[in-house]
Amino acid sequence: MFGFVKELILIGLVSSAVGKIVEKYCGHNYIRELSVKQRNTIAEETIKIVEQAQSRKIKEVDDSNFDDLMIFGFLMLANELGSNQAFKHQLVLLGLMSFLQESLQKGVVVSHPILSAARTYLESHQMG
Repeated sequence: MFGFVKELILIGLVSSAVGKIVEKYCGHNYIRELSVKQRNTIAEETIKIVEQAQSRKIKEVDDSNFDDLMIFGFLMLANELGSNQAFKHQLVLLGLMSFLQESLQKGVVVSHPILSAARTYLESHQMG
């Protein structure tokens, strides 16, 4: 039971952090506009993908996984917005590009699978 609670807390932390970073780079917290179920799904899938990319279980958000989580969180949010909300989708992708650029300039190490996924998504939406 306690492990389940820790997992829920981690999902909430990731969802909140992605929302704050999206707000910083896009000027608006688009996560907040989603249902709780959508937010949790984005955070849960983001955690799973980053765990696979880093080949380790994530127990907390820290320097070793923050950028990977945020990058994939941007991608999941953009995917959730999709073509139904094209303007917001484009703003989220622009925010992702700014976040990526700033992270890479700071010398942050981003997992290769996460960076590849971001590149592929951006290129497929003509943002690369």
